[in-house]
Amino acid sequence: MAVWGKNEVIVPPETQARVADRQIVLEYDWLWGSGGDTRPLIIRLPEATITLSSGRFAITYFPDRAAWRYVMQGNAVARATSRDDATTVREGEMLVLARGARWKAVPLDPVVIAALGANDMSPVTPVWEQSLNARLRDTFGQMGITLAQMTTFVTYLFVVAALVFAPLWAIIMVTRQRRRLK
Repeated sequence: MAVWGKNEVIVPPETQARVADRQIVLEYDWLWGSGGDTRPLIIRLPEATITLSSGRFAITYFPDRAAWRYVMQGNAVARATSRDDATTVREGEMLVLARGARWKAVPLDPVVIAALGANDMSPVTPVWEQSLNARLRDTFGQMGITLAQMTTFVTYLFVVAALVFAPLWAIIMVTRQRRRLK
């Protein structure tokens, strides 16, 4: 996670990226975020340098495929590393950062986004990590379940012992009473 103004840029644990001040070098996988500040956020890929001043965005980059840039709010400027032209991506647009191709921002389309990832292997491998609050809640919940199981076991043990030993104890007591009376 990188702070960006009042908000943040999320860099998942499986993503290979270097984060320094207002610059992120994305080497593999994806990142997303929202925010804004007087100083822009710069994201570097092998094919491009992306500059954002504010907004909400996502970027996917896999070396064997073209990178995609999505802008949900705000604007971004993408500059090709090999050429000197820049492409502006506005709110509600997406851009493919393909080597050697002419870049043109197109409207965000859920059907196109779904088709981009339409293969058997998902490009995203989520690694979920619980918050401290959730881990404590789950730990105490598991301790409560274990305590309830132990209490139930002890209670059943006493009930079985009472059902087995009570008649046996009654027989022994009656037998002793008879011996004393004789």
